[in-house]
Amino acid sequence: MKALAIFPRTSGRIARLTEQRGVVLLTALIALVVISLAAMSLIRTVDTGTMIAGNLAFKQGGTQSADTGTEAATVWMEATGSTTLQSAVGGATFYSPTRLLCDYTGKETPTTADDVNWSGGGGGCGSLIPADVPLHGAPAPSLPPGYAGKYVVVRMCDTMGAPVDANCERYVDPNKSPGTSKNVVDYQVPLSPPPRPYYLVTTRIEGPRNTVSYVQAAVVL
Repeated sequence: MKALAIFPRTSGRIARLTEQRGVVLLTALIALVVISLAAMSLIRTVDTGTMIAGNLAFKQGGTQSADTGTEAATVWMEATGSTTLQSAVGGATFYSPTRLLCDYTGKETPTTADDVNWSGGGGGCGSLIPADVPLHGAPAPSLPPGYAGKYVVVRMCDTMGAPVDANCERYVDPNKSPGTSKNVVDYQVPLSPPPRPYYLVTTRIEGPRNTVSYVQAAVVL
């Protein structure tokens, strides 16, 4: 008598369940990959946002620190005197008694011939060689730690000499302008205050993470 081989019978339902288990595994793997990519993207977005916020904070700090350059220039101008400032001041390569058509940021005009050489090597617009802003630790005014800067000063006049003859941009005191005083018979008679020209102070500040800020201020002595 021949022995009969008995094979287990697999129903169609069991086969379908086995196939479904394979599809679930594949779907889970795909979902895991998608979640991993989303997590990596989120981490990168957070890191980029933190970096941008940090750079913006350093740049704002540089902009606020630029007041130090304005203060240092004002201290120098007051010590020099407005009469001496009517012409070139010996040794003050950062000062010009006449207005200059300079590109202070290097981005306002396509040419580089009118750029200010902020590296201090000379050869820039008007041959200006910027002065250093006092660093941290120097007598006030001085920059905070981590910042460095330079500044230039330009008198807003067409020519050298006294402001009244040099066609300067001058400050007009509203309390001393024509028509504001009742101490004279004719309200339109000007009180002739001494001419006070504007001095344009441009400061360039370098901060952490290669941030650069430019600040300009009009100063009247």
